[in-house]
Amino acid sequence: MNEPQINRRSDYHGQKYPGVDRRHPEPTGWHLDKKVPLAFIFALLVQTVMIVIAFQDLKRDTALNTAQIDTLKGENTKMYLDSKDERAIVREQYKTLNDKLDRLIERKGL
Repeated sequence: MNEPQINRRSDYHGQKYPGVDRRHPEPTGWHLDKKVPLAFIFALLVQTVMIVIAFQDLKRDTALNTAQIDTLKGENTKMYLDSKDERAIVREQYKTLNDKLDRLIERKGL
């Protein structure tokens, strides 16, 4: 005859226990294991150190770029002021040249 199979893990005095067997649960889906490999811990430490180093480099580069921008702003302002003076000199020379040409034209009677 076909006798019902009794699960020995959930045997309850000869009868099947009606509740959930918490002593030997059946794995369903993914689960969290308490074992963590040493290589995983080492990899996390290395990754953390590399991230810290990357942020330090980023901070250093940002400070360097800020200093360079300030220097370039100063140079740009100086060049603008120098070119402004040079343009004033060129305008004065142009005005002088224009006056000389006017006098030459008046002399020649053109």
